[in-house]
Amino acid sequence: MKIGYKTDTGKEREHNEDGLFVDERLGLFIVADGMGGCLGGGEASCMAIEIVSESIRDKMPLPTNKEEIYNLLLDTLSKANRAIRMRGREEMDLWGMGTTIVLALCFQNEFYIAHVGDSRAYFIKERSIRQLTEDHSVVMEMVKTGMLTKEEAREHYLKPFLSQVLGGESHVVRPDIQALTWEKGDCLLLCTDGLTEMLDDQEILSEVLKSNKEPQRACESLVDLANMKGGRDNITVILAKFD
Repeated sequence: MKIGYKTDTGKEREHNEDGLFVDERLGLFIVADGMGGCLGGGEASCMAIEIVSESIRDKMPLPTNKEEIYNLLLDTLSKANRAIRMRGREEMDLWGMGTTIVLALCFQNEFYIAHVGDSRAYFIKERSIRQLTEDHSVVMEMVKTGMLTKEEAREHYLKPFLSQVLGGESHVVRPDIQALTWEKGDCLLLCTDGLTEMLDDQEILSEVLKSNKEPQRACESLVDLANMKGGRDNITVILAKFD
């Protein structure tokens, strides 16, 4: 497996509240997008990554039963949600903090994706790209009920509002968790919305293909292009190429 990653403050923000985690030995990759001001956002994304990575590390070697892995990921994200909620209510400077998260747990020829919020995972096979995650956002709920088209949702005034995050108002978090298999040459991309607000899926695919699927070069090109197109938010991306 080859790994590339990059995080950048972008062109309009003063602080980078995104976080990322890469551990090839664990097969664990995490991207988180914090929110709640310059203190709270960074603290929330940092807490989420620390809690999730330590919880999974403590469970090594991983169970082979699929249901046990699902439960491990659910329990781990629930633990992070509780901790971030509690911290945000204990310290006034951190009130209202929260974070998205998307993670990949890879081993053998399988990988598991879990996410909360609107940070995304994409799967790139040959010359095609597929979004694996569904944004936990108000406008996506409206798309699912037929109130908006996907095109209308991209520009809707409610687009910034998320339906769930880690550390949000609800003490219960409901992550989406899925298991997939990979073949040699496939790529997995994790990113925050600082990338997907600036680039559409085909632009992301084009940059990965132009880099000849070299992960670090692709990540740098994606961040550079997002900044060229405005860089309105922090930008974070991880790209794993399976071999």
